[in-house]
Amino acid sequence: MALMASLFSTMIVPAIAADTTVNVNPSSVTVYRTDVFTVNVTVSNASDLCGWEFKLWWNNTLLNCTQVEIRAPSIWINYTFEVGIGLQNAFNSTHGRFWKAQAALLPAPSFNGSMTLVTFTFKALNLGTGALDLEDAVLADSKAHSISKLVSDGTVTVLPSPLFMRSDQHTVNNATMYKLMENHTQVATSVNSSVTDPENEAYCYWGVRVWKRSEPGVEAEITSGSPVAVVSRSSSGSGLQSATWACPATNLSVTDCLVVRVYYKFDWTSYTQCGQFITLQLNATTLAASTWTVYYYTQRSYSPSTHKMYMYYYWDNNYNSRIENVNYY
Repeated sequence: MALMASLFSTMIVPAIAADTTVNVNPSSVTVYRTDVFTVNVTVSNASDLCGWEFKLWWNNTLLNCTQVEIRAPSIWINYTFEVGIGLQNAFNSTHGRFWKAQAALLPAPSFNGSMTLVTFTFKALNLGTGALDLEDAVLADSKAHSISKLVSDGTVTVLPSPLFMRSDQHTVNNATMYKLMENHTQVATSVNSSVTDPENEAYCYWGVRVWKRSEPGVEAEITSGSPVAVVSRSSSGSGLQSATWACPATNLSVTDCLVVRVYYKFDWTSYTQCGQFITLQLNATTLAASTWTVYYYTQRSYSPSTHKMYMYYYWDNNYNSRIENVNYY
């Protein structure tokens, strides 16, 4: 109890303990909206540790803390004492907070080394970047002196969930197309095209065009009339390729959806549509200006016996053709 009182005292006398740190670990986390993830508050290189205290703050419009697991060194067995309010997701209108202290009680020995003090489980609520701020961190030794330490905060970046090109279809705003959604199904789909190419020299290209589609079925193109985020293959091979497109800020009606059409061509032919995909109604009024990354699973192959060049586009299942960073609100 005397040790715990010292933890909360502002009159603690610092003791020297080189390179002792209290960190948010990992220090930087990138997740998608609705993801559940964990971060730890850890102590490293501690010597003669007998107690700790800290506050952790986060933006509660960005994150919700769903679980907290407080840990103790195994050598302390059940000889620990905890005080503090603990988890407060709604500490105020903008921030959540965790505040706790733990101390070892006799006959527990002091701890030397590195360990996780607390594990936090968060769910990502909205897009953005926010800090995981450590404040008022205190480490106490067996003489109830403060242990000198360095403290490092963390950051969390929440991105829009990827939109996967799926192999099943739905009808939205009077159009039936393949689904463009935040998860994918388990059935792969592919399309292909071929051209006579005696010299095996054709380049293959893939790209997308994007529209918003109103509830009555009227489409307005957001791209400029030709494919963007274009990828290519000049030799035989297959796999995921990606390219980016700067989506402009676009006004939406709440019942609008997005339509993405994929096109491909050989270098001396015109683009041909090879797939079209549609989201659900977005329930949003703005498509944010952001840089989309479009992933295509492509293949180029050549048949020497027929002098034919083949291009393929695959989506769903293990192929994961998708679009990342589509941001709307």
